[in-house]
Amino acid sequence: MKKNINKLLLSIISIIILLSISLTAVMATTYYVYNDFRYYVEHYRGTIVEYLGNDNEVIVPSYLLDDEICFIDMCAFQNKTNMISVSLPDTLREIYMAAFENCSSLKNIIIPENCTIVGNMSFRGCTSLETVNFQSSILSINESVFENCSSIKKINLPNTVTEINNKAFKGCSSLEQICIPTSVTYISPTAFDGCEDMTIYCDQNSYAAQYAEEHNINYITLGDVNGDNKVNIRDVTYIQLYLVDLYDLDANAFLRADVDRNGEVNIRDATNIQLYLVGKISKF
Repeated sequence: MKKNINKLLLSIISIIILLSISLTAVMATTYYVYNDFRYYVEHYRGTIVEYLGNDNEVIVPSYLLDDEICFIDMCAFQNKTNMISVSLPDTLREIYMAAFENCSSLKNIIIPENCTIVGNMSFRGCTSLETVNFQSSILSINESVFENCSSIKKINLPNTVTEINNKAFKGCSSLEQICIPTSVTYISPTAFDGCEDMTIYCDQNSYAAQYAEEHNINYITLGDVNGDNKVNIRDVTYIQLYLVDLYDLDANAFLRADVDRNGEVNIRDATNIQLYLVGKISKF
């Protein structure tokens, strides 16, 4: 009995010591304010905790004083309803949960190259958001990231994305086109709730195509330039004719022809389709 009491006392003392250490670490965090940004630095990397300004156009710097800005913390820009644009630095590595939630005037966002994580609800409720440009090697479209972004019309996901999670685009009622790469192997059943007029652009026989069929979502196969539900040499010919101004591509045909999803239709797209047809590549 005495041994058990001693063990219990030791456990309680250990918990108290651990809590004291944690509390000391929290209290030891030093916060700085510079140019309307409240931030802290840990291991030479800066985290923006809060934007204190009220500007319409905001530029998040790569450095505050001598500290590299790598992270934007939870809710740092939440409810900045008059912010129309925000420029994110190339040094940024992660956007935390709800960082830009309910920035209802924000019109566009570029996710920079080194930012690999965009947290849950990061842009939820950004009802004026029209364009999202992924320059990064992001792996996951996390839960509710763009929920209720009712002005987005087109989304082009990068080839690094592997999953689209719960309610990622729920309530994006204006969403018309989304390009989903073959790297995607999971899409939540609720990912596109309320996207009534959406068309998925995807590779033939991809997971995205299967998902679209199972959920009765309209989809178009990349490489099927002429829209006959086949990818063949005729599609290559149409691209070649387009490049010498002998054939016009409408908006949908242009998206189908742009198999490398770089926003252009050029000889590389025709070459990729040829390589696909002879089995040199299995996906675009």
